[in-house]
Amino acid sequence: FFCQNYYLLLNTLVIINALPLEPHAMTWHRVCPFEPRLQIASHLCRMRIRQKLDLPMPCLTDAYNNQRLAHCCNPPHAALEPRHAFDHLICVHTSNAGGNQHKTHDKVKFADQAICKQGGLTTFTEPIGEIPGTTNRDGNTNSLRPDIRVNGLRDTGITILADVSITHIMDSAVNHTSQPRPRQGNSAPNGDPIMKRETEKNNKYKAAAVHKEFIPLVMDTYGRMGKPFLNLLKDVAAHTAHRASGNVTERTQAIYDPIDPPNELRNQIHLRNFALVHVALIISLMQRVAGSTVTNDRHHGARAGMYGAYEHYV
Repeated sequence: FFCQNYYLLLNTLVIINALPLEPHAMTWHRVCPFEPRLQIASHLCRMRIRQKLDLPMPCLTDAYNNQRLAHCCNPPHAALEPRHAFDHLICVHTSNAGGNQHKTHDKVKFADQAICKQGGLTTFTEPIGEIPGTTNRDGNTNSLRPDIRVNGLRDTGITILADVSITHIMDSAVNHTSQPRPRQGNSAPNGDPIMKRETEKNNKYKAAAVHKEFIPLVMDTYGRMGKPFLNLLKDVAAHTAHRASGNVTERTQAIYDPIDPPNELRNQIHLRNFALVHVALIISLMQRVAGSTVTNDRHHGARAGMYGAYEHYV
């Protein structure tokens, strides 16, 4: 029934993806829906909805009932219970036809860079020499290379270094023999994986980034973002709104105007940027699940893809 009404599907996906911690769940529909980068193939969109609603995937159920062989691990193992299989396919480090964890990381990183560039900021990927290297006991120097360098956002002119990380609250699912735990909403996870990863990133980069600002860009596979990530998106949206409205300082070589830009413009830019990051994450994760040997067409022979891949939703 999700596909019978475009706006019902769009709002349902947005609200589900924004819960429980993300703001603006009811106002995302104000973002212009006619941008190619905000399109999600229908079969990936339906998979994401099923994940959010804790519903089993038909293809994973079929693989489990027929005990197909899954090659996501070495040695291969029989297909897992559908809900556990979904988390397992997201957590494993091996690649398949749909990608791997490294590609998911890179897609989110490139989405962040595109957002900054559209706001008129200068970005560099994995800059060398921004953080001094450390020398270990063997005399070898280990250089720290954050994912992104951003210039032009702060009025002070300070350089921002950011590092992207994607975490998963069901991290124990990487072991296919582990017992599946209840999903979020049914029980609280043990600790806060986002805050834990942020602490790890800060310990690795923040102290070494002398005279620079370090921001950990951490989000989990359900779409929740850490507070530093959200704050960066808001700051970039405000900067972009200033430029778009001509309301910027002399530092950006435009006419100075102390009046703040309209909140509606700033909010729309923020929500669009917010959506771009989530779309990049959703597409990559769902492609990895769809590319598994227990779900792809080579093994179950589905016609035109399991969910009709010719359709797209924005």
